[in-house]
Amino acid sequence: MDDFTSNSTNSLIVNGSDSLPFFDSGFLDDLRESANSKWERYKTGDLSDVSHLSSAIEATQAAMGVEPKSCDDAELLFDLGCRLGVRFHVTGEVVDLVHAASVFRYTIALIPEAQRKSQAEQLHDLCGSLQMRLGRMGGLNGFDCAVVASRCAVELRSDGGLGEAEALRAYSNALEGRFHRYGKTEDVDCAISSRSRLAVLVPDDHFAGPSCLTDLGSSFHARFSQKAELDDLEQALYYHRRAVDTAPDGYSRMSCCLNNLGNSLQARFDRTGNVEDLQEALECQRRSVDLAPNNPLHLINYGTALSEHFKRTGNLEDLDRSITIYRRAVELLPSESDSRVPWSLSALGDSLRALFKCTGELDDIETAISYHVRAINLTPDDHPLKLARLWSLVLSLRERFEHTDKFEDLNQLITYLARGVELTADGHPDKPAHLNYLGSLLKERFSRVGKPDNLQQNLLNLSRALVLTPDDDPNKPRYFSSLACAFLTRYKRYHELSDLDHAVRANRYAVENMKAGHLTIPICLSHLGNSLLARFQKTEQFDDIEQAIQAYGHAVELTPDADIIGSLCLDNLGFSWLKRFGYTHNLDDLAQALAFQHQVNDLTPEGHPEKAQRLTCLGNMLFARHGAKPDRTHGDLNAAISACSRAIAITPLGDPALAQRLHDLGRVVHHLLRCITTQQNFAVTIQLYTDAIAHSRAAVASEGLDSAIHCVELHASYPQFSSTDSLLSAYSLLIEFCPEVVWLGYSVYERLQQSARLGVHITSAVAAAIAAGSLTQAAEWLETGRALVWSQVLSLRTPLHGLRDAHPELAESLQNVQQELRQTAHISSAHIFDDCNDLSLRSFKVDTELDRHRQLAAEQDSIVAEIRRRAGFERFLRPKRLEALITPSGLLSGPVVFINMDKSRCDALLLSPDGKFASVDLSDLSYERAVTLRRLWITHTIGDRTRARGSLSMGSRSRKLDPLKAILGHLWKRIVRPILEALNLAGPVHNSRIPHITWCPTGPLMQLPLHAAGLYDEPSGPRAYEFVVSSYTPSLSALLRSCAKPNRSHSNVLVVTQPDTPKRTPLPETIDEAYCMQNALNAAGLTIKWLNHDVATVHEVRSVMDQFSWVHLACHGSQHPQDPTKSAFELFDGPLTLSDLMGTVAENAELAFLSACQTAVGDEKMPEESAHLAAGMLAVGFKGVIGTMWSIQDADAPIVVEAFYKELLALRNSGAVGRGSTGAAYALHEATRVLREKVGESAFMRWVPFVHFGV
Repeated sequence: MDDFTSNSTNSLIVNGSDSLPFFDSGFLDDLRESANSKWERYKTGDLSDVSHLSSAIEATQAAMGVEPKSCDDAELLFDLGCRLGVRFHVTGEVVDLVHAASVFRYTIALIPEAQRKSQAEQLHDLCGSLQMRLGRMGGLNGFDCAVVASRCAVELRSDGGLGEAEALRAYSNALEGRFHRYGKTEDVDCAISSRSRLAVLVPDDHFAGPSCLTDLGSSFHARFSQKAELDDLEQALYYHRRAVDTAPDGYSRMSCCLNNLGNSLQARFDRTGNVEDLQEALECQRRSVDLAPNNPLHLINYGTALSEHFKRTGNLEDLDRSITIYRRAVELLPSESDSRVPWSLSALGDSLRALFKCTGELDDIETAISYHVRAINLTPDDHPLKLARLWSLVLSLRERFEHTDKFEDLNQLITYLARGVELTADGHPDKPAHLNYLGSLLKERFSRVGKPDNLQQNLLNLSRALVLTPDDDPNKPRYFSSLACAFLTRYKRYHELSDLDHAVRANRYAVENMKAGHLTIPICLSHLGNSLLARFQKTEQFDDIEQAIQAYGHAVELTPDADIIGSLCLDNLGFSWLKRFGYTHNLDDLAQALAFQHQVNDLTPEGHPEKAQRLTCLGNMLFARHGAKPDRTHGDLNAAISACSRAIAITPLGDPALAQRLHDLGRVVHHLLRCITTQQNFAVTIQLYTDAIAHSRAAVASEGLDSAIHCVELHASYPQFSSTDSLLSAYSLLIEFCPEVVWLGYSVYERLQQSARLGVHITSAVAAAIAAGSLTQAAEWLETGRALVWSQVLSLRTPLHGLRDAHPELAESLQNVQQELRQTAHISSAHIFDDCNDLSLRSFKVDTELDRHRQLAAEQDSIVAEIRRRAGFERFLRPKRLEALITPSGLLSGPVVFINMDKSRCDALLLSPDGKFASVDLSDLSYERAVTLRRLWITHTIGDRTRARGSLSMGSRSRKLDPLKAILGHLWKRIVRPILEALNLAGPVHNSRIPHITWCPTGPLMQLPLHAAGLYDEPSGPRAYEFVVSSYTPSLSALLRSCAKPNRSHSNVLVVTQPDTPKRTPLPETIDEAYCMQNALNAAGLTIKWLNHDVATVHEVRSVMDQFSWVHLACHGSQHPQDPTKSAFELFDGPLTLSDLMGTVAENAELAFLSACQTAVGDEKMPEESAHLAAGMLAVGFKGVIGTMWSIQDADAPIVVEAFYKELLALRNSGAVGRGSTGAAYALHEATRVLREKVGESAFMRWVPFVHFGV
């Protein structure tokens, strides 16, 4: 307990006398007189003016000279302590209290025995005043000083008499005060020891005897509160009873003795449940309040006893009385700085919460919350009761939220609950439960607002709960079940299969580890069924639906029919049988589904929250039976319409399920339209789908998309009830869903899947617009649906000049988010685990990187929404109108040709450099024929052979020439010739520059070489390269962005070569390729940096890439069709992926030559996305890119490269490169001519693969 040593006193004294080491004692005497004089002047003047007091203290310090040794020094030292103590009382500066306590301790050894008594009395008085002040202000140093000062008094008065008793009492009070503030066990132990000594010194019949006994009992009670040892409580009761029994009639502190006895009886009741203790406690507290009706502490304790009695008996009179008493206690407390105020406020809030639970009066819980908030605000964070008061508030907030279901109440509940969790130590047994509850609230908030950070925090909290829960804890399976639900919720939002797998595995753990007979087993089984059913719907793995049915069936067996969980499982069981029928087409499965659904519907009364959903499910089952067993009377169909209509009628507006229910009814009426084709049925069906679209949520865009697709099908299938305008309007609704369906927040893989799903509908919309003569609409729609993933990457580099001028703060916010998104937009998917049987916590990884990406995407959506609310920015980052798409005159070097491939028709849209559109009907081409041409081309070029650069000999392909000639001939006759004729470019070019054309094909044409089309069976037959110089672009936006970037007058070049990449086929010609480049570029005065072989590492290339506007990569390439951002260039130590390049390409990037394999090979499953390296290099910032459609010969690369750079430099030096262009297309045209002349025109496999993208 010795918190201060004499060192601090020595320092204080020496510091005060540093300037006096050579002065004699006479001078020091003068200083002492001066100090006393100033002290007297302070005492007789204005006590709030500390200037005289401070002068007295300074003089006293100076008068002591060197380290005190004599009795006179002790007296002066004691005076210094007293004066420091007085200044502490005036100013509240704790440093004075610290010094005072140190001074007193140092004084003890110097005080003669005869003088100790008087100075101990002064010290005792000082300790008493310290206790009073500390009761109001607290503070660690203050409590420590009080303990030290009072202990000094004990040491001064260890005579065994009443003087020692007084000192012991002050000391024990100080110890217990510090214990109640900081909870140090040693403090209460010392207090018990001191008070036990005090009880021996003071006889029971002394007027202070009962007080000493009840104080000792209070110390035992305090230790029981911390250590929960019943012996301490029994000791507390023993001493409290002795105090009450020995107190004389009229004893002034009888109310305190009764109060303390009542508290200990209350504590024993809480521990043992003995009602007699509660009754006696209540009587003690009543008598205490009768004796001291204005004592706030006794009132608080009486209120607590009444509240506990209410909990036991349910007597509302007790509760009302406790509330009245608590309010009286609050009124009596002098100020909110009193430590008893938060205690009484919190207790009052608890009672009002209990009253609300009885009466449901919202005012009661509102008032309770206000009291709890005040109590928390008045309680320091390090106070031992802070956490308990915080949980009291959380309980009240939960009651209000469950009553009102208001979003603002949910937010407040989450805020305070998170604060409580933060203050709870990891070792606290309740922390996992609190984390689990916080997770459930975050999940609820996510379901309302859809913000990704709620889901992320939910998963993190649940994972933390599991980490803190021992394996043998019976609650651990329940926490695993909660974690599984969180993963399932995230899957429903983001469609990541790994989340479903996590959900299934976590649910299996919960079910397999739950103790037999546990009440939550049916819930866990239901959750397991939910995750298995969802995975079946995603993957159609039959085992999943079988196991889902087993899980639901077992849950139903364990619960009575009327049970909420039982009826829910019965509902899910019927739905699972319906899904099984959809897979097996076995009518017995459908019969099972209907039997269960009828049973659960019979158990569901009107007004039940699940009634609408169960009616919808019944309608879907009846509709399915009609499809399997149609009847002429359409009985099942009409019954299905009736059930679905009833469901919609009882679904409130704003219910998230309304859109899906409208869609389901639309499907049924749509089928009725097929059976009974009338204008009325058509109109009803259209209206249902339109309403479903209107009620769909952006967070679940697929709901509205399905309805939009059906709307289009209706208008296209029933032209007698529709019109061209109605069909185009329906397509317009569908197109609007593109940004939501291919949301930036999804993983790249999911975005590509959704884009592939949209592709067929986009081409159909464009075909319909062209057929209607609406070329403007066709061009806009084609652009909206093209290369959606790359467009998102491009949008992150959108110039913000106009926005910055008008709204600089929004521009700054958007730019910051987009900079981060450029680093995360490549993220492919969540963590995929390897061992499906691994149920350890490490296997349930929360992908924080992907979660961060989703959060950033949501932040961008929010900022963009705010920008669109500003005048003039209503279409900010929306798909562009035609007038915005058309480039300024002079930027396009030639026409751009969009070829739309749809099953209904094939067309070319021609955009001339002056911004005019025209169309060409490709009547000799069909979608099916194009698919055949693609299949034959791939078979005879790539096939199932490797695509590595240099891995195939020329001879291995020489046998395949004739089929290639035929395919190139078909491309000429059916596609290229009609287009060139429409552009008036099919004639010979004499004495002028060959025109430039940019191709933007769709569908199966994406993998066919339009630039090489021609009649090669005829020696003088037409070849496309004779009439035009060809380029490609994944979209018009990508081309225009490249055109808009300014040309550089001087370029520097990065060359990367890999002649012998580890574990890859050697490419020795890459060295010759680099030398050819070096000779050409050095002659032109360009700066070159060449990274070769082991120097060309991923880190090195990334670190210098942003310094160069031209980049040449001569190495192996790898295509990743499922995630094109993982397509890569194979460097010495690993792959350099497109995602790496997203954040490292220079802002002034201009030209990239990809002398590698697979750099312009798309994926036939998602052709509209241009999922290859060349398109990706445009997206990350390059204006023009040279790529290859398949593997190239290693020996051919140096030939092409040398000719390319010579021609490119010549064009640029001659001024032939126009504004916005690079000259790369013409340079490549010349380079392939050189190669063609060297290897022969019929060597298609060698010269055809080289292609140019961009400008």
